[in-house]
Amino acid sequence: MARRLTTNEANERDPRGRFAGRSKRAQRRREALELGWEVKTQEQLDEVAQRLAENAVYSLKGAMYVVTQQAKAGIIRSPKAAAAGDAPHTRGKPGKNLKGAIRYHLDKERTEAVIGPSAEIVGDVGALHEFGGDRPSTDVVESYPRRPFMGPALERSLPSIPEQFRSSVVGPGT
Repeated sequence: MARRLTTNEANERDPRGRFAGRSKRAQRRREALELGWEVKTQEQLDEVAQRLAENAVYSLKGAMYVVTQQAKAGIIRSPKAAAAGDAPHTRGKPGKNLKGAIRYHLDKERTEAVIGPSAEIVGDVGALHEFGGDRPSTDVVESYPRRPFMGPALERSLPSIPEQFRSSVVGPGT
């Protein structure tokens, strides 16, 4: 006889992001509901799950692009520093500054994405702006106030991300 799971056990995710302790059918239903979809029959659920799996990489790329564009839009070029709590300002040559350093990478095997400024281009400045902190310089320790830009970009993008996945299942504008 199967043991009944507690709410916490049923809502935990395994390393692949699926709900641990649930059947595949229940996992697909839960994931569809998280995206705001209403699935009426098992046949529909199976079809939705199949299309979503087939187009997951395509949809994730679209979502990453939206977040990247939102992050870049929040950063402006200015010789003056931004106020604490606002998105940082950037300086330097185009492509070699904070705005130009924002990149995304998709791990197709695990269907996971990483979005943020490339450390190869701007070093640790992106993390210092996002979270705040101290950075030792040559003679002086530079203190960076928290100027988040990636977190707010994700928040602004959240309303349009489900559409990236929805259009891969039912077609654009449907």
